[in-house]
Amino acid sequence: YGPKGTKERMKKFLEVFDLHKHKNINKIEVKELSEKELVNGKDWKLSCFNTQHALTGLKSIAYRIETKDKTLFYLGDAVYSENLIKGCKNADLAILEATLPAERKSKEHMNGGQAGKIAFKSKVKKLIVSHVALNYLKDVKRDVKKEFKGKIIIAKDLMKVDI
Repeated sequence: YGPKGTKERMKKFLEVFDLHKHKNINKIEVKELSEKELVNGKDWKLSCFNTQHALTGLKSIAYRIETKDKTLFYLGDAVYSENLIKGCKNADLAILEATLPAERKSKEHMNGGQAGKIAFKSKVKKLIVSHVALNYLKDVKRDVKKEFKGKIIIAKDLMKVDI
């Protein structure tokens, strides 16, 4: 699942990395979604929230996955917006990016304080901070804690988390 343009990006990705030679690659089904579109599974539902990856207008979407008793909110690259607070509302777990410290003034990514502010305002129970630049790893948690007092985890590749 992805925002409008995902099919074309996947096509280019497969070409660039010559992935067509793999026998199961054609089993991948790409669905483009827009905000407020719902996908209903057997015991879950997925909803989308518009985000911007860059202040220059590059669009992306965040995902809210709900079961009868748990809610997960997932955000890839994005800049801060009030729509993210709406998407995270009362989530058991939110995964938010915080790439660079505030003094770097990024037009494409959030900082720890912004991720913490979203988690606080939306009453998230647990926050995983992802996509953190290596030179920001030692300070990101401190910046998040200025805004959010709940459980904070710094993401690691292939980590598993109970919601």
